[in-house]
Amino acid sequence: MQAAALVTHYRHEHRLSYDRACSNPSYAAKIPNYDYETAKQTTNNQAKRQLLRAIRKLVATGTYPPNAPASAMDLVAGFGRLDWNEPKTDELIAATLAQLSGA
Repeated sequence: MQAAALVTHYRHEHRLSYDRACSNPSYAAKIPNYDYETAKQTTNNQAKRQLLRAIRKLVATGTYPPNAPASAMDLVAGFGRLDWNEPKTDELIAATLAQLSGA
């Protein structure tokens, strides 16, 4: 659940062009070959990879919050349960889980 919330937050708060296109049809019409579902899937995968890299960095530096609602392992595993993962997203999830488990 936390993984999905983080992806949604990233998509709407950090990818302003996505958010504008989503909420403003005239803005979306100016984007060549714009398709809402494709844009959402692409943005979600970018968000997942960005968040995974951030989690890895926080764990590596020992700054992952001890009072976070989910452990780093649970959060990373949560990204794997989300829909539409691209192969490179799945690879990063697997590599991050391996790193976190100490393998």
